[in-house]
Amino acid sequence: MLDLKQTDRMLRKLERFVDIIEPMIFEKVGEPGPVSAFATLERFHCIPEDSLFDPIEKGYKWGEEFGYCWFKTDFVVPDGLGGKDIFIRPHISGYEGTLWVDGVPYGNFSTKIVFTGHGNHYCDLLKKDAKAGEKIAIDLEYYAGHSYKGCHPTENNPLLTYDFSYEGIDICVKNYAVQEFYFDLRTLVQLVKNLPESSFRRASVINELEKVFKEIYQSPDDVDRDEFMAALERAKPYLKKALSVKTATMHRRLRSSDIRIWTPRGSGMSARQSRSARAPMQTSSRSWTSIRNINLSRAPRATATSCAANIPTSSRAFSRRSKRADMSPTAACGSSATAT
Repeated sequence: MLDLKQTDRMLRKLERFVDIIEPMIFEKVGEPGPVSAFATLERFHCIPEDSLFDPIEKGYKWGEEFGYCWFKTDFVVPDGLGGKDIFIRPHISGYEGTLWVDGVPYGNFSTKIVFTGHGNHYCDLLKKDAKAGEKIAIDLEYYAGHSYKGCHPTENNPLLTYDFSYEGIDICVKNYAVQEFYFDLRTLVQLVKNLPESSFRRASVINELEKVFKEIYQSPDDVDRDEFMAALERAKPYLKKALSVKTATMHRRLRSSDIRIWTPRGSGMSARQSRSARAPMQTSSRSWTSIRNINLSRAPRATATSCAANIPTSSRAFSRRSKRADMSPTAACGSSATAT
């Protein structure tokens, strides 16, 4: 059993471990063939002609406001990647980009919002269940962006810069085991951070995370790859156990007797319902009724005539004598309709 300081230290290390294994989700296995580029201010709705492209090397610079840059290459699937899902990760700076595979729009890349060292969309599927020897045509269209002062008159955003570069393209495969472990662990760490310290659910998750912490290696550089992956596999059942708890068990179930509705006195409720109703607050003209004591499915359609008919004679007589407008039969009928 860990004390509070030890628990906080463990959670910080697990949070750091999440960041450590995130780059391991996609593993580089190669690079495409020679790359050529075509920079332009013109907006194309199809891939430009090959004659417009010039060969480039890593470090190629491009970019101007409202500008585009197209990159063209191809990749031949080697025998070792046959039957696998192949992904592409461009190292190209820009506002956003579009992936074309074999002449068809296939995905997008975004670097306009960066939180984890890359954009929200940074590695796209290139070919699912690729065939060995297959040649894949790859075209990338990147947009440089444009400046804007803001979304309202008082906003004054700084002007953008358009100094972008090409630093290469990686062909990757996805490690699905690391991906699953990453999202499971990240979810539980965030859950612990947001639940109150008095929560039993939080305590149960911490107990399972402590078992995970004892199994894993804090750095993939500490051991060989096979042992590191084996440790993740040993810790996986503890994550699944913590995640298997249904949300409904985290809080006390809401019962129908906990819900109260307001009904005016003399609204047609039976004497049995009135006696069994719980009344946490009562005044001379209102009462609180448990919703479980009212059969809403059999309630008649509320009309002025039916509501007035359900008001006891003594109540109607009192209403006629009362000078208060809200105690008239019409007002009582409207209140009863609301309750019904």
